[in-house]
Amino acid sequence: MEREESHSHLSGFLTRQQCTLMRGVAIICIILHNYIHNLDLSLEENEFRFYALKSRLFTDMLAQFGPRDWMQIISYLGHYGVPVFIFLSGFGLVKKYESPRAPQPSAARFIRFNYLKLLQLMLPVAIITLCLHPLLTPDQRITPAIVAGQLTMLGNLVPNLSPLIGPYWFFGAIFELYIVYWLLLRKRGNAVLIVFMVICLVPAFFITSHKYGMQYYHINFPAQMLPFGLGILMARTRVSRFFAELSLLKSAVCFLLTFLIFVELELWRWTWPIAPVALLLSSLFGLKLLWAAKGVREALVWVGGISAYIFAIHSVVRDVFYLFGEEQSQLMALLYFTAVILAGWGMSLTMRKVPSPKLMPAAAAGS
Repeated sequence: MEREESHSHLSGFLTRQQCTLMRGVAIICIILHNYIHNLDLSLEENEFRFYALKSRLFTDMLAQFGPRDWMQIISYLGHYGVPVFIFLSGFGLVKKYESPRAPQPSAARFIRFNYLKLLQLMLPVAIITLCLHPLLTPDQRITPAIVAGQLTMLGNLVPNLSPLIGPYWFFGAIFELYIVYWLLLRKRGNAVLIVFMVICLVPAFFITSHKYGMQYYHINFPAQMLPFGLGILMARTRVSRFFAELSLLKSAVCFLLTFLIFVELELWRWTWPIAPVALLLSSLFGLKLLWAAKGVREALVWVGGISAYIFAIHSVVRDVFYLFGEEQSQLMALLYFTAVILAGWGMSLTMRKVPSPKLMPAAAAGS
């Protein structure tokens, strides 16, 4: 069994282990970004809305790049780990539910299962956040509506209802995408999917600089349909063969070119909404390179395996580190990174003792 699985990893592309490696890279970018971008003198990113000034500051930094400016790159671009996660979610849903022998639960059971999975990650962190709130974020007002919105995963739909901690809008967005997939996309063809992706993308070109409109759009499913839909298309088609057959040299060249295109697209208002397309292409080419480096591969696969727990706990660790100051320091960034990895690992060991939600009843699963 192990030999067959190993052989499939060598001959295939976007195997389960390779997806886990991509999650490892994505979560490292996200946790570092969410710490660094709030530090003094860090570049502000164009994540929730677009500002041309931020793009100019980024290009100025690249023109005068120094040894410490890796932190500025992470500050400005690190949030793009989120589209990678969403792409992999779309890819994984197709692999799990659209094969001939895949489970076919009812819509209610599917939604309940995925809600409970998210709640299992969120609830312990919500409790910790509420307990430490007076110490870590005394200036943030937490109301019953905020707590209810977070724990139901529906808070994103209510304008101006902040999540418990900033990054946790992701839970609501991914929950919406699960529902959209099951109710609207699972039994539809790729043409319907592409039309739906375009419809969801169109608003981004008209509200890029609108403070509240773009933020509301961004934290809900329409803004995430582009990477999510690309993940679905990748799983349904044979595009992965193209990546599987590329040599390492060609992969390296393609990685560099697509990454440069991604950076260029990210700098301009009218191309910013489609920048994730180039970023995902670059990630797929980069995966080929990372997979060839055994030591790096194993480390990133391990991190990717606990990435959900790292994401769930990292904001609490981040706010603890902010108590020690918010000046840019490579040492503090390294200590923060280490603390988050250890906290995520500890949470993963603890959560193994908690029963996981079941998609299907035991009798149905065994039939």
